[in-house]
Amino acid sequence: MSIAKTRTTPADPAIGMMAGIRELLHRAGAAPGDVSHLLFASTVATNAVLQLAGARVGLIVTRGFRHILEIGRANIPGRLTNELRYRRPERLVPLERIREADERCLSDGAVLRPLDEPTARAAIRELIDADVECVAVALLHSYANPAHERRIRELIADQAPRMAVTLSSDVLPEYREYERTMTTVLNAYVMPAMSRAVRGLERRLGAESLTPAVAVVRSDGAS
Repeated sequence: MSIAKTRTTPADPAIGMMAGIRELLHRAGAAPGDVSHLLFASTVATNAVLQLAGARVGLIVTRGFRHILEIGRANIPGRLTNELRYRRPERLVPLERIREADERCLSDGAVLRPLDEPTARAAIRELIDADVECVAVALLHSYANPAHERRIRELIADQAPRMAVTLSSDVLPEYREYERTMTTVLNAYVMPAMSRAVRGLERRLGAESLTPAVAVVRSDGAS
């Protein structure tokens, strides 16, 4: 086994990674074609959140849940000792970039109110006009029935084919609306930065005749 460590290159993580790959190939006496798999683990997403340098996100929720991120949960870190000093973290999606979809599914997946597509299209247009870079969609009980979220993704594609979209039913198909919505927003917030990093890596790999299968390592260690 060979190990190489190179300097971090924040402007383009792929530069540092390629330097490490070259070093490993040299030590192993291997050729670029010998590399079959590559795991890309970085702090690109973490840094985007910590530095509040992520994407300009728009959020679509079920009608009546526009304030879901503001309501959050009642538990406060250091309760009783820190309650008076506690300040909520900066919102990743301000209220003016949150829109409501007129629809409703029940916890068993049954459709109580079908998706009103004309109002959904209007909401999407408002977000596009607000210059959002990506859209997060987190509808009530979509873990049980993702049909409305998926239809909204199609409606977004009709108006903005290149728009990045994150569905809560894809990211975290579990109950608890606040946690699911926050996770979906976070995923949307870091998508453009991660996409740029991965595309940059793939371009640099190709320029050096490296064609491995690239997998991105998630925060839970999976890929």
